[in-house]
Amino acid sequence: MKKLLLSITVLSSSLMTWAQNGQLQNGGFESWTTTTLYDFPIEWTSSNQEQFYGTPTVIKSTDAQLGSYSAEIRSVAIGAAPDTAFGYVFLGATGGAGPSSGTPYTAAFNTVKFQYKCNLPESGDSVYMYFGRFIGGGLVEMAIFPAFGGVQSGWTQGTIPVSVTPQEELFIGFVIGDPNNNLLCAPGSWARIDNVQLFNNATQTTDLPNPSFETWSSNSKSSLLLAFRQRMHKAITSMPSFNQKDSNALACG
Repeated sequence: MKKLLLSITVLSSSLMTWAQNGQLQNGGFESWTTTTLYDFPIEWTSSNQEQFYGTPTVIKSTDAQLGSYSAEIRSVAIGAAPDTAFGYVFLGATGGAGPSSGTPYTAAFNTVKFQYKCNLPESGDSVYMYFGRFIGGGLVEMAIFPAFGGVQSGWTQGTIPVSVTPQEELFIGFVIGDPNNNLLCAPGSWARIDNVQLFNNATQTTDLPNPSFETWSSNSKSSLLLAFRQRMHKAITSMPSFNQKDSNALACG
């Protein structure tokens, strides 16, 4: 530990000397970098925004059936135990009791169509479609439909018939697994979804917002602190008096 303290003292003196001589890199903090934590599709609520544990469960995929992008939802193992994080995308919002609102939508329809690919090799693992209708701010219909499962390497059309109940707001989305019923997919499973459409019999109705997941945004953080820590560690560990025991002490500190 004495060697470690001596090393830090020497490093601190060196940094002060660099600063006095005008040689400290980025001493005015004018240069910054950012690290993207995750992407999320505009208009859609995603698991990345609501339950991010360090690994994205929704991916902006460049494998698309229509346009340039699709939404990939994943099942991910997190933690030492581990636990399972599940990906989802919804149009609408959720609260403690489930869906709390939808996206404004008044057109009549009785069928939901979408394109998908998937790698859900475990028997019984599925993607589910969550579906609800609101009138006057109140939920008047709620249903959960098994949408697809198995392994599908090519783009395939999914079709789900629904009721013809009218609505003022529509809640619709896709989840890998059905966490409401404790049905979680095996970690490593994924599904891609694209081109979500509504039909009234054979006639396509008004488009949903961002139906093909073409518009995305991202959440980022500055990596300046991480880079500084890495430079400090490299500088300290490169000193002749530094050894592995000191490295462990530095890591613990």
